[in-house]
Amino acid sequence: MNYICKRENDKLIKFIEMKPNFKLVFFIFLIPLNLFAQRDLETITSPEELRQYILFTAPSEDAFVAVQRLAKPFIDKKDWNGAMKVFLEYRDLFIEQFNRTDKIIELLGAELNNLEIINIETVNTKKSEYFPVLTIDGQTMYFTFAEGKKGGEDIYLSQLIGDTWIKPKNLGPPFSTAENDAINSISADGNTIVLFGSYKGFTGGGDNFYAEKSADGWSAIKPFPKPLNSKYWECDGFLSADGKAFFFTSDRPGGTGEFVKGGQFYHGEYEGNTDIYVSIKTESGWGEPLNLGSIVNTPFAERSPFLHPDGRTLYFSSDGHYGLGSLDVFKSVRLSDTSWQEWSEPVNLGKEINTAGYDVAIRYLPTANTHIFQATAKEEKADMISIA
Repeated sequence: MNYICKRENDKLIKFIEMKPNFKLVFFIFLIPLNLFAQRDLETITSPEELRQYILFTAPSEDAFVAVQRLAKPFIDKKDWNGAMKVFLEYRDLFIEQFNRTDKIIELLGAELNNLEIINIETVNTKKSEYFPVLTIDGQTMYFTFAEGKKGGEDIYLSQLIGDTWIKPKNLGPPFSTAENDAINSISADGNTIVLFGSYKGFTGGGDNFYAEKSADGWSAIKPFPKPLNSKYWECDGFLSADGKAFFFTSDRPGGTGEFVKGGQFYHGEYEGNTDIYVSIKTESGWGEPLNLGSIVNTPFAERSPFLHPDGRTLYFSSDGHYGLGSLDVFKSVRLSDTSWQEWSEPVNLGKEINTAGYDVAIRYLPTANTHIFQATAKEEKADMISIA
Protein backbone atom coordinates (compact mmCIF):
# COMPACT_ATOMS: atom_id res chain seq x y z
CA MET A 1 0.00 0.00 0.00
CA ASN A 2 1.47 3.35 -0.99
CA TYR A 3 1.94 6.23 1.47
CA ILE A 4 -0.97 8.28 0.18
CA CYS A 5 -3.40 5.41 0.53
CA LYS A 6 -2.06 4.55 4.01
CA ARG A 7 -2.43 8.16 5.11
CA GLU A 8 -6.04 8.23 3.91
CA ASN A 9 -6.81 4.92 5.60
CA ASP A 10 -5.34 6.17 8.88
CA LYS A 11 -7.54 9.26 8.63
CA LEU A 12 -10.64 7.15 7.97
CA ILE A 13 -9.91 4.73 10.82
CA LYS A 14 -9.48 7.66 13.20
CA PHE A 15 -12.80 9.06 11.99
CA ILE A 16 -14.50 5.69 12.56
CA GLU A 17 -13.11 5.58 16.09
CA MET A 18 -14.58 9.04 16.72
CA LYS A 19 -17.90 8.06 15.13
CA PRO A 20 -18.61 4.45 16.21
CA ASN A 21 -22.11 4.49 14.76
CA PHE A 22 -20.85 5.44 11.32
CA LYS A 23 -21.22 2.32 9.14
CA LEU A 24 -18.72 1.64 6.36
CA VAL A 25 -17.47 -1.45 4.63
CA PHE A 26 -13.85 -1.77 5.73
CA PHE A 27 -12.51 -3.37 2.58
CA ILE A 28 -13.04 -0.04 0.82
CA PHE A 29 -10.09 1.26 2.86
CA LEU A 30 -7.77 -1.27 1.28
CA ILE A 31 -8.19 -0.21 -2.33
CA PRO A 32 -4.56 0.14 -3.58
CA LEU A 33 -5.29 3.44 -5.26
CA ASN A 34 -7.67 6.00 -3.89
CA LEU A 35 -10.54 5.44 -6.31
CA PHE A 36 -12.86 8.11 -4.96
CA ALA A 37 -10.09 10.70 -4.62
CA GLN A 38 -9.44 10.21 -8.32
CA ARG A 39 -13.10 10.63 -9.21
CA ASP A 40 -14.26 14.09 -10.13
CA LEU A 41 -17.03 15.52 -7.95
CA GLU A 42 -18.75 16.45 -11.20
CA THR A 43 -19.45 12.79 -11.94
CA ILE A 44 -20.60 11.67 -8.48
CA THR A 45 -24.34 11.67 -7.84
CA SER A 46 -25.45 8.99 -5.38
CA PRO A 47 -25.43 9.63 -1.61
CA GLU A 48 -23.20 6.62 -0.96
CA GLU A 49 -20.61 7.81 -3.50
CA LEU A 50 -20.72 11.28 -1.95
CA ARG A 51 -20.10 9.83 1.52
CA GLN A 52 -17.12 7.82 0.33
CA TYR A 53 -15.78 10.76 -1.64
CA ILE A 54 -15.95 12.96 1.47
CA LEU A 55 -14.03 10.47 3.59
CA PHE A 56 -11.31 9.97 1.00
CA THR A 57 -10.80 13.64 0.08
CA ALA A 58 -11.59 15.68 3.22
CA PRO A 59 -10.63 18.33 4.19
CA SER A 60 -10.54 19.48 0.55
CA GLU A 61 -12.99 22.13 -0.64
CA ASP A 62 -14.63 19.64 -3.00
CA ALA A 63 -15.24 17.33 -0.04
CA PHE A 64 -17.10 20.16 1.70
CA VAL A 65 -19.16 20.75 -1.43
CA ALA A 66 -20.02 17.04 -1.30
CA VAL A 67 -21.26 17.51 2.30
CA GLN A 68 -23.49 20.35 1.09
CA ARG A 69 -24.85 18.07 -1.62
CA LEU A 70 -25.66 15.38 0.95
CA ALA A 71 -27.60 17.99 2.93
CA LYS A 72 -29.45 19.31 -0.13
CA PRO A 73 -32.43 16.88 -0.07
CA PHE A 74 -33.12 17.85 3.55
CA ILE A 75 -32.85 21.58 2.77
CA ASP A 76 -35.14 21.18 -0.24
CA LYS A 77 -37.78 19.67 2.09
CA LYS A 78 -37.07 22.32 4.77
CA ASP A 79 -36.03 19.53 7.12
CA TRP A 80 -33.59 21.77 8.96
CA ASN A 81 -32.77 19.20 11.64
CA GLY A 82 -31.93 16.59 9.01
CA ALA A 83 -29.62 19.03 7.24
CA MET A 84 -27.95 19.98 10.53
CA LYS A 85 -27.23 16.31 11.24
CA VAL A 86 -25.38 15.99 7.94
CA PHE A 87 -23.08 18.93 8.69
CA LEU A 88 -22.56 17.74 12.28
CA GLU A 89 -21.69 14.22 11.09
CA TYR A 90 -18.74 15.46 9.02
CA ARG A 91 -17.72 18.48 11.10
CA ASP A 92 -14.62 16.81 12.55
CA LEU A 93 -13.17 16.15 9.09
CA PHE A 94 -12.84 19.91 8.48
CA ILE A 95 -10.85 21.01 11.52
CA GLU A 96 -9.61 24.22 9.94
CA GLN A 97 -13.13 25.15 8.88
CA PHE A 98 -15.03 24.61 12.13
CA ASN A 99 -16.18 28.23 11.99
CA ARG A 100 -17.76 27.81 8.54
CA THR A 101 -19.53 24.59 9.51
CA ASP A 102 -20.77 26.08 12.79
CA LYS A 103 -22.15 29.14 10.98
CA ILE A 104 -24.09 26.88 8.60
CA ILE A 105 -25.46 24.86 11.51
CA GLU A 106 -26.46 28.09 13.25
CA LEU A 107 -28.12 29.25 10.03
CA LEU A 108 -30.13 26.02 9.81
CA GLY A 109 -31.12 26.18 13.48
CA ALA A 110 -32.19 29.83 13.46
CA GLU A 111 -35.77 30.83 14.22
CA LEU A 112 -37.88 31.58 11.18
CA ASN A 113 -38.65 35.24 10.45
CA ASN A 114 -41.91 34.25 8.73
CA LEU A 115 -40.98 36.09 5.57
CA GLU A 116 -43.53 36.04 2.79
CA ILE A 117 -41.81 34.19 -0.07
CA ILE A 118 -43.84 34.45 -3.28
CA ASN A 119 -43.20 32.82 -6.64
CA ILE A 120 -44.11 35.50 -9.21
CA GLU A 121 -46.36 33.19 -11.20
CA THR A 122 -47.58 35.87 -13.62
CA VAL A 123 -43.99 36.20 -14.86
CA ASN A 124 -42.49 32.74 -14.37
CA THR A 125 -43.09 29.98 -16.93
CA LYS A 126 -42.08 26.34 -17.35
CA LYS A 127 -38.79 27.66 -18.72
CA SER A 128 -36.19 29.69 -16.81
CA GLU A 129 -36.45 33.40 -16.04
CA TYR A 130 -33.50 35.03 -14.36
CA PHE A 131 -31.62 38.17 -13.37
CA PRO A 132 -34.47 40.50 -12.39
CA VAL A 133 -33.74 44.22 -12.78
CA LEU A 134 -36.04 46.80 -11.16
CA THR A 135 -36.51 50.45 -12.00
CA ILE A 136 -35.99 52.77 -9.04
CA ASP A 137 -39.74 53.43 -8.71
CA GLY A 138 -40.41 49.70 -8.49
CA GLN A 139 -42.98 49.76 -11.28
CA THR A 140 -41.05 47.94 -14.01
CA MET A 141 -39.08 44.70 -13.89
CA TYR A 142 -36.76 43.61 -16.66
CA PHE A 143 -35.41 40.07 -16.80
CA THR A 144 -33.75 37.54 -19.07
CA PHE A 145 -35.79 34.69 -20.53
CA ALA A 146 -33.97 31.50 -21.45
CA GLU A 147 -35.72 30.93 -24.78
CA GLY A 148 -36.45 34.12 -26.69
CA LYS A 149 -38.50 34.65 -29.85
CA LYS A 150 -35.49 34.94 -32.16
CA GLY A 151 -33.37 32.25 -30.53
CA GLY A 152 -31.13 32.28 -27.50
CA GLU A 153 -31.84 34.44 -24.48
CA ASP A 154 -34.04 37.53 -24.78
CA ILE A 155 -34.88 40.45 -22.51
CA TYR A 156 -38.46 40.93 -21.31
CA LEU A 157 -40.23 43.45 -19.10
CA SER A 158 -43.24 43.36 -16.84
CA GLN A 159 -45.06 46.23 -15.16
CA LEU A 160 -46.52 46.27 -11.67
CA ILE A 161 -50.23 47.09 -11.77
CA GLY A 162 -51.61 47.24 -8.27
CA ASP A 163 -50.09 44.21 -6.55
CA THR A 164 -49.64 42.16 -9.73
CA TRP A 165 -46.82 41.88 -12.21
CA ILE A 166 -48.59 41.70 -15.58
CA LYS A 167 -47.76 39.40 -18.49
CA PRO A 168 -44.22 40.19 -19.74
CA LYS A 169 -43.44 41.66 -23.15
CA ASN A 170 -40.32 41.22 -25.24
CA LEU A 171 -38.19 44.38 -25.01
CA GLY A 172 -37.67 44.36 -28.78
CA PRO A 173 -34.90 45.98 -30.86
CA PRO A 174 -32.06 46.56 -30.47
CA PHE A 175 -32.02 44.07 -27.60
CA SER A 176 -33.73 40.98 -28.96
CA THR A 177 -31.35 39.44 -31.46
CA ALA A 178 -30.69 35.94 -32.74
CA GLU A 179 -27.87 35.72 -30.18
CA ASN A 180 -28.02 35.66 -26.38
CA ASP A 181 -29.24 38.95 -24.90
CA ALA A 182 -29.06 39.38 -21.13
CA ILE A 183 -29.81 42.36 -18.91
CA ASN A 184 -27.67 43.25 -15.90
CA SER A 185 -29.03 46.55 -14.57
CA ILE A 186 -30.65 49.87 -15.40
CA SER A 187 -29.66 53.30 -14.14
CA ALA A 188 -31.73 55.12 -11.52
CA ASP A 189 -32.99 57.61 -14.13
CA GLY A 190 -33.94 54.76 -16.46
CA ASN A 191 -31.81 56.14 -19.31
CA THR A 192 -28.91 53.67 -19.32
CA ILE A 193 -29.38 49.93 -19.61
CA VAL A 194 -26.46 47.58 -18.89
CA LEU A 195 -26.24 44.33 -20.82
CA PHE A 196 -24.09 41.23 -21.08
CA GLY A 197 -23.32 39.62 -24.40
CA SER A 198 -21.10 39.44 -27.44
CA TYR A 199 -22.29 42.51 -29.33
CA LYS A 200 -20.17 44.62 -31.65
CA GLY A 201 -16.99 45.60 -29.80
CA PHE A 202 -16.82 42.30 -27.91
CA THR A 203 -13.25 41.65 -26.72
CA GLY A 204 -13.19 38.57 -24.53
CA GLY A 205 -15.01 35.65 -22.96
CA GLY A 206 -18.03 37.88 -22.26
CA ASP A 207 -18.32 41.65 -21.83
CA ASN A 208 -20.50 44.35 -20.29
CA PHE A 209 -22.31 46.67 -22.72
CA TYR A 210 -24.72 49.56 -22.42
CA ALA A 211 -27.31 51.52 -24.39
CA GLU A 212 -28.62 55.02 -23.70
CA LYS A 213 -32.15 56.28 -24.05
CA SER A 214 -33.13 59.57 -25.65
CA ALA A 215 -36.27 61.11 -27.08
CA ASP A 216 -35.61 59.10 -30.24
CA GLY A 217 -35.37 55.76 -28.44
CA TRP A 218 -32.45 53.56 -27.47
CA SER A 219 -28.98 54.12 -28.89
CA ALA A 220 -26.85 51.44 -30.47
CA ILE A 221 -25.38 48.98 -27.95
CA LYS A 222 -21.82 49.95 -26.99
CA PRO A 223 -19.12 48.18 -24.96
CA PHE A 224 -17.78 49.53 -21.70
CA PRO A 225 -14.17 50.62 -22.30
CA LYS A 226 -11.03 48.74 -21.42
CA PRO A 227 -9.95 47.86 -18.76
CA LEU A 228 -13.52 47.44 -17.49
CA ASN A 229 -13.84 44.88 -20.28
CA SER A 230 -10.86 42.67 -20.99
CA LYS A 231 -9.96 39.47 -22.81
CA TYR A 232 -11.34 37.63 -19.78
CA TRP A 233 -14.96 37.16 -18.68
CA GLU A 234 -16.85 40.20 -17.36
CA CYS A 235 -20.51 40.22 -16.40
CA ASP A 236 -23.09 41.46 -13.84
CA GLY A 237 -22.53 45.16 -14.59
CA PHE A 238 -24.37 47.36 -12.09
CA LEU A 239 -24.61 51.16 -11.95
CA SER A 240 -24.97 52.71 -8.51
CA ALA A 241 -28.02 54.92 -7.90
CA ASP A 242 -25.92 58.09 -8.16
CA GLY A 243 -24.31 56.85 -11.38
CA LYS A 244 -20.79 57.35 -10.00
CA ALA A 245 -19.82 53.71 -9.42
CA PHE A 246 -19.92 50.73 -11.75
CA PHE A 247 -19.71 47.24 -10.24
CA PHE A 248 -19.04 44.07 -12.20
CA THR A 249 -17.68 40.55 -11.83
CA SER A 250 -14.66 39.14 -13.65
CA ASP A 251 -12.53 36.01 -13.70
CA ARG A 252 -9.44 38.05 -14.67
CA PRO A 253 -6.13 37.16 -12.99
CA GLY A 254 -5.00 39.12 -9.96
CA GLY A 255 -8.13 38.62 -7.87
CA THR A 256 -8.55 36.86 -4.55
CA GLY A 257 -7.04 33.38 -4.88
CA GLU A 258 -5.63 31.66 -7.93
CA PHE A 259 -6.83 32.33 -11.45
CA VAL A 260 -9.51 29.85 -12.52
CA LYS A 261 -11.19 30.51 -15.84
CA GLY A 262 -14.96 30.22 -15.96
CA GLY A 263 -16.58 27.38 -17.87
CA GLN A 264 -14.67 24.57 -16.18
CA PHE A 265 -15.97 22.58 -13.22
CA TYR A 266 -14.63 24.20 -10.07
CA HIS A 267 -15.89 24.10 -6.49
CA GLY A 268 -19.11 22.45 -7.59
CA GLU A 269 -19.98 25.05 -10.23
CA TYR A 270 -18.78 26.33 -13.61
CA GLU A 271 -18.19 29.94 -12.56
CA GLY A 272 -14.41 29.79 -12.13
CA ASN A 273 -12.91 32.20 -9.61
CA THR A 274 -14.91 35.38 -10.15
CA ASP A 275 -14.44 38.51 -8.03
CA ILE A 276 -16.44 41.71 -7.71
CA TYR A 277 -14.79 44.93 -8.94
CA VAL A 278 -15.80 48.58 -8.88
CA SER A 279 -14.84 51.46 -11.19
CA ILE A 280 -15.44 55.08 -10.20
CA LYS A 281 -16.53 57.66 -12.77
CA THR A 282 -14.26 60.69 -13.11
CA GLU A 283 -14.25 63.72 -15.39
CA SER A 284 -12.19 61.74 -17.88
CA GLY A 285 -14.30 58.59 -17.77
CA TRP A 286 -14.33 55.34 -15.84
CA GLY A 287 -11.36 54.74 -13.55
CA GLU A 288 -9.18 51.66 -13.12
CA PRO A 289 -11.23 48.75 -11.74
CA LEU A 290 -10.63 48.05 -8.05
CA ASN A 291 -11.09 44.61 -6.51
CA LEU A 292 -13.41 44.88 -3.48
CA GLY A 293 -10.92 42.84 -1.44
CA SER A 294 -10.87 39.60 0.50
CA ILE A 295 -13.67 40.45 2.95
CA VAL A 296 -16.18 40.29 0.10
CA ASN A 297 -14.28 38.20 -2.46
CA THR A 298 -13.06 34.63 -1.93
CA PRO A 299 -10.98 32.20 -4.03
CA PHE A 300 -14.27 30.95 -5.46
CA ALA A 301 -17.29 32.59 -7.14
CA GLU A 302 -18.81 35.98 -6.27
CA ARG A 303 -21.60 37.18 -8.53
CA SER A 304 -24.38 39.74 -9.09
CA PRO A 305 -23.40 42.80 -7.00
CA PHE A 306 -26.23 45.17 -6.11
CA LEU A 307 -25.54 48.36 -4.17
CA HIS A 308 -28.62 49.54 -2.30
CA PRO A 309 -29.70 53.14 -3.06
CA ASP A 310 -28.31 54.06 0.40
CA GLY A 311 -24.86 53.77 -1.24
CA ARG A 312 -23.53 51.56 1.57
CA THR A 313 -25.30 48.19 1.63
CA LEU A 314 -23.98 45.65 -0.86
CA TYR A 315 -25.91 42.52 -1.77
CA PHE A 316 -24.10 39.81 -3.70
CA SER A 317 -24.00 36.06 -4.22
CA SER A 318 -21.15 33.71 -3.34
CA ASP A 319 -20.23 30.05 -3.06
CA GLY A 320 -17.06 30.91 -1.13
CA HIS A 321 -18.66 32.16 2.09
CA TYR A 322 -20.64 29.93 4.46
CA GLY A 323 -23.80 28.78 2.70
CA LEU A 324 -26.38 26.09 2.13
CA GLY A 325 -25.00 25.01 -1.25
CA SER A 326 -24.08 26.44 -4.63
CA LEU A 327 -24.42 30.27 -4.46
CA ASP A 328 -26.17 32.00 -1.57
CA VAL A 329 -27.12 35.67 -1.24
CA PHE A 330 -25.16 37.79 1.27
CA LYS A 331 -25.16 41.33 2.61
CA SER A 332 -22.17 43.47 3.54
CA VAL A 333 -21.94 47.13 4.56
CA ARG A 334 -19.33 49.62 3.37
CA LEU A 335 -17.44 50.87 6.43
CA SER A 336 -15.65 53.91 5.00
CA ASP A 337 -16.75 56.70 2.67
CA THR A 338 -13.20 56.92 1.33
CA SER A 339 -12.55 53.23 0.61
CA TRP A 340 -14.20 50.54 -1.51
CA GLN A 341 -12.21 47.77 0.17
CA GLU A 342 -13.43 48.16 3.75
CA TRP A 343 -16.55 46.07 4.31
CA SER A 344 -18.33 44.38 7.18
CA GLU A 345 -18.19 40.60 7.38
CA PRO A 346 -20.75 39.27 4.86
CA VAL A 347 -23.95 37.92 6.41
CA ASN A 348 -25.93 35.10 4.82
CA LEU A 349 -29.56 36.20 4.30
CA GLY A 350 -30.81 32.96 5.79
CA LYS A 351 -32.62 29.73 5.05
CA GLU A 352 -35.92 31.39 4.16
CA ILE A 353 -34.28 33.22 1.26
CA ASN A 354 -31.36 31.02 0.30
CA THR A 355 -31.74 27.44 -0.91
CA ALA A 356 -29.32 24.62 -1.65
CA GLY A 357 -29.43 25.79 -5.27
CA TYR A 358 -28.23 28.77 -7.30
CA ASP A 359 -29.47 31.96 -5.61
CA VAL A 360 -28.38 35.19 -7.26
CA ALA A 361 -29.35 38.66 -8.44
CA ILE A 362 -31.24 40.03 -5.46
CA ARG A 363 -32.80 43.44 -6.11
CA TYR A 364 -34.40 45.80 -3.61
CA LEU A 365 -37.64 47.63 -4.29
CA PRO A 366 -37.45 50.69 -1.98
CA THR A 367 -41.04 51.84 -2.49
CA ALA A 368 -42.53 48.60 -1.12
CA ASN A 369 -39.74 47.37 1.16
CA THR A 370 -39.63 44.23 -1.00
CA HIS A 371 -36.77 42.22 -2.45
CA ILE A 372 -36.89 40.26 -5.70
CA PHE A 373 -34.28 37.70 -6.63
CA GLN A 374 -33.60 34.64 -8.75
CA ALA A 375 -33.79 31.22 -7.15
CA THR A 376 -33.11 27.89 -8.81
CA ALA A 377 -35.77 25.30 -8.06
CA LYS A 378 -35.21 21.61 -7.31
CA GLU A 379 -35.55 20.71 -10.98
CA GLU A 380 -32.83 23.26 -11.81
CA LYS A 381 -35.29 25.79 -13.26
CA ALA A 382 -34.70 29.44 -12.39
CA ASP A 383 -37.64 31.59 -11.27
CA MET A 384 -38.15 35.08 -9.90
CA ILE A 385 -39.08 35.21 -6.23
CA SER A 386 -40.49 38.10 -4.19
CA ILE A 387 -39.73 38.52 -0.48
CA ALA A 388 -41.72 40.77 1.83
